[in-house]
Amino acid sequence: MEANCLMRIKYAEEHIRNCIEIRAYASHLIGRQTEIGCICLDVMNGYGQIKVFCVKEAYRNRGIGRTLLTKATDMLCKVSDPQYIQVYPCPESLYGDELMEVEDLYDRYHSLGFVPVDGPFNKERSNYLHKKHIERHDFT
Repeated sequence: MEANCLMRIKYAEEHIRNCIEIRAYASHLIGRQTEIGCICLDVMNGYGQIKVFCVKEAYRNRGIGRTLLTKATDMLCKVSDPQYIQVYPCPESLYGDELMEVEDLYDRYHSLGFVPVDGPFNKERSNYLHKKHIERHDFT
C-alpha cells in the first residue's frame, strides 16, 4: 500500500518489567492497520538502552521516529530517573527495507540529539556508542 494515501498514525505504548515498547501504526481508509515503526528500550539503573529503533523506509522523514523517541523518553522518565538514553547504532531492518548506510544512520541519530562517545566517526564501523542526555521537565 502506498505510504502517501490518506491515513492516521496511531501509537501503542507498553511497559513490561524493565522494557518499554512503542509501536507506530498507519490506519488506512480501508480500515487496515500496518505497523510502520517501533522503538524498544531497556530500563537500566540511571539510563535507558535502545535495543530496537526502526521506521519503515516509505514512512521516514515524517517525524515518526522523533515521536517514537519522545514517547519512549516520556515513559522512561515516568518509570525511572534516567540521566540519558544510549544506543549502539547498527543498520538493520525489521521490515525488509534496504539497509541504511552507516553514515546516514549516524546522521539520523545526531539529528535526534545523540552524540558519539567512542571516538571519531569511522564509516567502516557501526555500533559506536551514542548517548543523548535527558533534559528535565515535568513528565506527569
